[in-house]
Amino acid sequence: MDYKILTYPDKELKKVSSAVDKIDDSILELIDSMGQIMLKNNGIGLASPQIGVKKKIIIIDERAIGTNSNIIVMINPKIVSYESFYEEHDEGCLSVPGFYGKVNDRRRYIKVQYLDLKEQVQEVEFDNFLSVVIQHEIDHLNGILFVDRINFVEKLRFKKFLKENK
Repeated sequence: MDYKILTYPDKELKKVSSAVDKIDDSILELIDSMGQIMLKNNGIGLASPQIGVKKKIIIIDERAIGTNSNIIVMINPKIVSYESFYEEHDEGCLSVPGFYGKVNDRRRYIKVQYLDLKEQVQEVEFDNFLSVVIQHEIDHLNGILFVDRINFVEKLRFKKFLKENK
């Protein structure tokens, strides 16, 4: 199937995704397409709702932490515990191209439970920037964009950005 990245203000980005019941060939093909799209667009993470598929699937490229490109696939991910806050930082998104805004409510340490490609439950701890990327992508599964998490001043800057880029 030919997917494209949905961009703000597409209403589809605000919809909540449903769990994956079974990892079959169609899910594997979707994940492969997601990887190609993410890498082609120089992304470090992608959630399936960003390409119009309301399934709980995210992928992360470990380039986000400076290692070689290795794609982490998380199916039905959920954060089961978290600690501490990450310092305020700029986030961007393939679905909000060209805009970066300060987000300050991301957690520094998270533990995520998810299914891997073999339908095995994994529970893995992540920290620092990789933790932020995963939280960003899990937000997509719940219809939340990073621009929903920016402060008032950043929201004004975002409105100006949108006006200038119509």
